[in-house]
Amino acid sequence: MFHHNHHHHHKNPMDHLFKKASGLFHHDDDEGDTNTQQTADTDVGTSHTAKYYLARNDEIEEPGHVPRGDCASLKDVIHGPEDPTPYLDPLDDNFRHEIIKYGEFIQGTYDAFDFNTFSDYCGSCLYSIDRMFEQVGLARNGYVMTKYLYAMSRASLPRWLEKSWHPNAWNYDSNWIGYMAVSNDEETARIGIRDIVVPWRGTMAAGEWLKDFEFLLQHIGPDKDDDIKVEHGFYSLYSSKSDDTRYNQTSAQDQFLTELRRLVNFFRERGEQVSLTTTGHSLGAALAYLAAYDAAQEFQDLPVTVITFGGPRVGNNKFCDFLEQRKVKAIRVVVKHDFIPRMPGIVFNKELEKIEEVADS
Repeated sequence: MFHHNHHHHHKNPMDHLFKKASGLFHHDDDEGDTNTQQTADTDVGTSHTAKYYLARNDEIEEPGHVPRGDCASLKDVIHGPEDPTPYLDPLDDNFRHEIIKYGEFIQGTYDAFDFNTFSDYCGSCLYSIDRMFEQVGLARNGYVMTKYLYAMSRASLPRWLEKSWHPNAWNYDSNWIGYMAVSNDEETARIGIRDIVVPWRGTMAAGEWLKDFEFLLQHIGPDKDDDIKVEHGFYSLYSSKSDDTRYNQTSAQDQFLTELRRLVNFFRERGEQVSLTTTGHSLGAALAYLAAYDAAQEFQDLPVTVITFGGPRVGNNKFCDFLEQRKVKAIRVVVKHDFIPRMPGIVFNKELEKIEEVADS
């Protein structure tokens, strides 16, 4: 499992996923500085233009930075139609580092999240959008932050969201659920494409949200007769909104799609190739698949990759068929004996099941 930093500095007993996935990952991460004070409300949820962030020159050293080689040759393996099977056994070192890179993005969502229910900022990000990467040890990751994402749920799922017990809490309805970032010029040259990454935060412990799992499927998509269905609870968290809330007057789904359109159009107008990588752990993996589905609906020619760690299965066979028809690439990393990836549903390309064998070996 991913390691969660608590605001009150207690060490979580759960092992880091990178140490649990035998052979595939063996990588130590530096923890973010949880001593930094919470930023003002005006800093939370701010969206800046990609042009502004691409112009930044962040010289902050990252102690945990792992140098990665030129991966332009892997562009079609990770962000395109090429079959990754030949890179799995033996495991290609550059491929391994790229998967680790996306796992580090997910780890950042845990390190930056305020889990402390006695904090008046419980459920928010501990850091402002322009300081988050620096504070969680990802300042040299080659990406620049553009958007924070917030979610709420209309379903009766109390354990899915962290709630503050403070009488003057920043918000009682919404949780910070992830962010959007885009590769800078140097990283784009290294990987061969301008990559938009969307890491979705998971939950504190799978056992908590499983107690409230409903196992109900609902239709999604513009055509309600196409029989594409996903689990109701996941979709509620992804799509719920309310005019009575500050951060979810638009849903996480709408926040994601609005920013995705802006970034894709911005870079395509510059004549660049653009890809989308959605990633997540546990509950966040389910949200990553829902986002990939929407992106494939919105942009039929956009390369979309989903990289998940220990994620549940989200939808039915029709959902899987749609992702395959739109050539959405799915890479699942699971730990042997983890029961979460065996939850009901189908979400991954059948030809990529070998990735699980590598993780289990």
